[in-house]
Amino acid sequence: MRVVSHKKLRDFYESKGYEDSRVALERWFDIVQKSQWKNFGDIRYDFPSADYVGNQHYVFNIKRNKYRL
Repeated sequence: MRVVSHKKLRDFYESKGYEDSRVALERWFDIVQKSQWKNFGDIRYDFPSADYVGNQHYVFNIKRNKYRL
């Protein structure tokens, strides 16, 4: 999986009102960067609540679905 911008994640969790997302987003980022997923089942192994939304795009629930990525 390719993360387009780590800076965008940082900008988000450093903005007022979203500081509580920092740990969860950094954990997500670390897992994704180290991943070598081959299929959706591999993604679901690491992130059971992830959803496939089509065209090779996925939605991840962050912080027990408080945020979606």
